[in-house]
Amino acid sequence: MKKSGKAAIDFCSAPPRDIRCVLLFGEDAGVIEATALDLIRRWIANLDPMNVVRLSDDDLRKDPGVLEDHLSARSLMGGDSLVRVKTEKDTSARVLTETLKRIEAGSFFQEAFCIVEAGELPKTSKLRSAWEASSVAYGLELRPDDEGDVVQLVRESLNANAIELEADALAAFCSELAGNRRLALAEIEKLSLYAIGLNRPVNLTDIRTFSSGEITRGADDAADSAVIGDLKSADTAIERFLEGGGSPITALRVLHLRVMRASNARSTRAQNGSRLWPPVSDQDWPAYSAALKDWTPTRILNALQCLHTTEAACKAAGAPAEALLRHALRTIADRRQLAP
Repeated sequence: MKKSGKAAIDFCSAPPRDIRCVLLFGEDAGVIEATALDLIRRWIANLDPMNVVRLSDDDLRKDPGVLEDHLSARSLMGGDSLVRVKTEKDTSARVLTETLKRIEAGSFFQEAFCIVEAGELPKTSKLRSAWEASSVAYGLELRPDDEGDVVQLVRESLNANAIELEADALAAFCSELAGNRRLALAEIEKLSLYAIGLNRPVNLTDIRTFSSGEITRGADDAADSAVIGDLKSADTAIERFLEGGGSPITALRVLHLRVMRASNARSTRAQNGSRLWPPVSDQDWPAYSAALKDWTPTRILNALQCLHTTEAACKAAGAPAEALLRHALRTIADRRQLAP
């Protein structure tokens, strides 16, 4: 069965419990990720993270039986379980469609819920064709956000944080964000940080200042360099950021996002950086992939704790926030300080 556009979003907002297998696909990876999370929340109340299994194309290539093993297993912790499969185009189509056929035929009992997340799939895709023709699963085609979708997303996010945005500022802010949900969410988060303590609606001048790139890029460049262990470049970028009037809290939040990206890359066993956020270019992927080997779960946990502690310290009255930021940045860059 198939749905697309708004009908696909509406399906995920109120999914039937008797449908336990869904394929999400489309141009915008950010929309797919956000829709998957919404579907999970609506599908399974109080899902225990221990009951979630993530599989990649590489996992299915190494062991084609691993999908059915997890789909048929009952959770030892009790409650519903979920299998999330991320695939590129039709890479794992054979394994996935064979399992779907067995579910349809009644020769395989599916215990866990299943979401398959793909990129853009043409109508000739074997994966798409199998899900859209199925009587027990849905293929949901998700479309990129248009400008109206972005405006609604911005309003909802800022209202939740009690941030006001003047009409012309809203139009300017949203003008370049259609079609890229991940970019939109990242920019909304940065705008929310900018508005902390402003005590008035954000205006067009604020948007022009906030969007003037060089300061923001300094924080991004510093965080990227720290995560791959390039201390010299991280120091240079953070000085550019601070000299331009950047907030240490903003830089810490950007660094937090980069550490979370490393955690996501490890947990999903990413084979390239195109589906991470922010994406890692093909040119930068070899260095980034090599650095991931140093980011053990323990180091990631300790890094996040370090950033949390540093942010709390920066907010204390009279705190040397810039010095605390530099120390945290160097700790991340020299991951040996974060234990094995």
